[in-house]
Amino acid sequence: MLKQLISEIKGSEIIISWKAVKDFGHYEVVRCISNSNQWIFLDKNLLLTNFIDKTTKKQTNLTYRVRAVNISGPGPWSDITSVSNIKDAYSL
Repeated sequence: MLKQLISEIKGSEIIISWKAVKDFGHYEVVRCISNSNQWIFLDKNLLLTNFIDKTTKKQTNLTYRVRAVNISGPGPWSDITSVSNIKDAYSL
């Protein structure tokens, strides 16, 4: 299981990274926008241990989670990581 996600803001992009999981096939990354319970898939076939979200569009309070998938199916979702004040990144 993925336990710790690290988020970083670079300009208008958010970078999510995590430690590799043993025996994974790929990773899936989802995002939830503040005041919403809807998780949207951002990538369903990621082979890297990081994801760059370039689709933030000045939204605030974004929440992300990741899970590893292997031949047995998807694993549990990671702990969530939240990024707030993304609007501030656009003024840099």
